[in-house]
Amino acid sequence: MKLTTLRRDSLIARELARIGLARAVVDLKNDLIMDYRPDEENPMGQPFDGPADLWRQFESKEDIEISKDRRYSAAVVEEESKLCLNRLGPNQLEVLKMAIRQLGTRESEAENIAQAIYDWMDPDTRPVGGEGEDEVAYYSEQLARRQKIRWNEDMALVRPKNDYYTTLEELLLVPGMTPELYYGFDPADEKAALEREKDLADGKPAAKGLRDLFTVDSQEFLNLNGAGVEAMTALFGAMLRDEKEGRKVAEDVFQARGEGRSSSRSLDNDKAFKTIEDAQRAMGPSGPLLVASSQAYLPLKVTASRFSIRATGQILDSRGDPRVTRELGAIVERKLPSFMIRDDIEDRRQRRGDMSRFEQRMEELKDDWKANKNTGVYQVPIVRALRWFEY
Repeated sequence: MKLTTLRRDSLIARELARIGLARAVVDLKNDLIMDYRPDEENPMGQPFDGPADLWRQFESKEDIEISKDRRYSAAVVEEESKLCLNRLGPNQLEVLKMAIRQLGTRESEAENIAQAIYDWMDPDTRPVGGEGEDEVAYYSEQLARRQKIRWNEDMALVRPKNDYYTTLEELLLVPGMTPELYYGFDPADEKAALEREKDLADGKPAAKGLRDLFTVDSQEFLNLNGAGVEAMTALFGAMLRDEKEGRKVAEDVFQARGEGRSSSRSLDNDKAFKTIEDAQRAMGPSGPLLVASSQAYLPLKVTASRFSIRATGQILDSRGDPRVTRELGAIVERKLPSFMIRDDIEDRRQRRGDMSRFEQRMEELKDDWKANKNTGVYQVPIVRALRWFEY
């Protein structure tokens, strides 16, 4: 009986998580519709994704009660607020090194790890930091030296993938990578993990890792309305060949978009960058150079198109504490495609379901065109799942 009850509650919790995920998708769609609708903040109807957008408002999707013993939460993170990991070319090495430096790693160690990350995905078998050697031998020898074991050329301790990263977690396989560098802490260290959870619960900033700076799911550009100071510092520092100057520009951008305030609830989009020219002005004298150079590093924009959603469903006990928890996640892509409805096509199209309702809707659309002098072009927000996770 207990197993049956647990199974039932697990299924209910999963459906609650699906509700949270659906809520996040609706917010993403509605935000896109509002972006293209002119208003006082955006009189030209210029799309942008700012710090106060509807889908960013976590508080509105946190611990939503369905009943006294059931609730859900959902959170959305834009993937274009992070640096794209799967970029090939010498410029990517500089970005990787700068990013690792932001996490407190020494210069020489940061360079070695950046080279290993790059060698893991580049198609050739020659190590960036070696001369005329093979990647397998080069990194296997390094690993043997670190682990203080005897090594010979026949021992392949490391085999780089030589292809793009499929998931961000693959970074943990890279020679020289540590849990602290990837996560920002060591999950195996219970004390460190508890302290991190406490800091997050108290609203304090937690140490960041490479997983917070990079993504494998973006459309290969950086949204300056959402990127963190560390990610922008890595990119700007690499472009300017000056880490300090890169950080100064990153902090100027962060402040200019209105995120230097004490409370996240006070955020609005008044200062959000509506165009890339707005962002360029916030960068100061280096702005024109950075925007022009970004195509060779990582293009700069003020919008986002791909997002990660994480939703939780919970069944509570009599004390209000979680008894059963299920989590779902998805990587989604958001678009606003255009379409036209033409009589000669729609009249011949076979439809399932209620044809009378379909024909009624068609007449409503046509009346709307006439009333608003519409050209007959309609735009419909679409959120498409690229990947799905169940935890």
